[in-house]
Amino acid sequence: MTITEIDKDYTNEAIELMRKADEGDAEAQYKFAIYLLKTPDFSYRKDLMPDEVERGMRYLQLSAAQGFYHGIAADIMGMIFFDGEIVPRDYKKAKLWFNTASMKEIPTSAYMLGECAFYGYDEEVNYEKAAKYYLQAAPTYINALIRLGDMYMQGLYLPLDPAFSKELYNHVRVSEDWFYKKNGIYSDANQMALHRLSDLERADAARSSVPVNETEEQLTIRTTLMKIIKKDRKIWKKWKKRGDGL
Repeated sequence: MTITEIDKDYTNEAIELMRKADEGDAEAQYKFAIYLLKTPDFSYRKDLMPDEVERGMRYLQLSAAQGFYHGIAADIMGMIFFDGEIVPRDYKKAKLWFNTASMKEIPTSAYMLGECAFYGYDEEVNYEKAAKYYLQAAPTYINALIRLGDMYMQGLYLPLDPAFSKELYNHVRVSEDWFYKKNGIYSDANQMALHRLSDLERADAARSSVPVNETEEQLTIRTTLMKIIKKDRKIWKKWKKRGDGL
């Protein structure tokens, strides 16, 4: 579709984005794709037409192929194929795009690769692989800490250690309180952590700490998680000192 064929309802800004996108501008390709596919709150438009989906996906793929914004476009491509809301669900394609984005250190893509390994989406369930992807995401994506806490709670690849699970869930809760203070809302991780802590309390399972016979790889995961917790606490302490604290 050329600019002269654009629907009359397109804004001047959208027309300009499309012009730049057709010239190969990765940022414009991304923004125009989002304009076509998403609402301001980033959910999919409910009135999407097939030609808009096709066009939006084409521009998004062009942007992703250029590595726009360190892999953000590739991450969104992965989610579109993963959730299957506007195109047929395709885990294989989703994982290809998640892998592209995760190599550019997009934490949500690493997390989603962990989910694919954890639940066996288009592959065999592999908890060791899942743990490694979750760990990659953990420094900046709090949901990954919850999932790793679940693995310690259930003894899935990581050693059964309810006490360490509780430490991870509590860390998420404190992190969410900071997030609320700065943004006025809680993320979905807050409710997830609360539910996990409630389950632990009912089971009275957090009294025993078990780390036994950890492999070198498992010990590396635990050590890295401890470093993440320690680093976050230092940051929170600085915020508190300058008056931003809880």
